[in-house]
Parts: sequence; structure tokens; C-alpha cells
Amino acid sequence: MGFKTHELFDVMAKMAKENYDRQQTQEKLNQLLNNCVACHKTYKISVEK
Repeated sequence: MGFKTHELFDVMAKMAKENYDRQQTQEKLNQLLNNCVACHKTYKISVEK
């Protein structure tokens, strides 16, 4: 995983631990998942037949 993904996981964990707010945590999760999708869209393996 990229550094940005690790950073987002760390931020989300800290937010949830220190001052849990459902809306903020969901927004951070959305940002994290968008980061995953962008990476997987860029780096994909194609199978040739």
C-alpha cells in the first residue's frame, strides 16, 4: 500500500480513538476508499488469452 493509504489509516484510527465522531470517521473512510480505488485503477494486471 502506498504511504498515503497508511497515513489515512493512521489519521482515521487517531480520530476514532481520541474524539470519535461518526460523520468525520465515515468521511475519512470515504477518502481512504477513494484512494484505494484510484490506485487499483492505475495499477491493474491484464490477462491475455
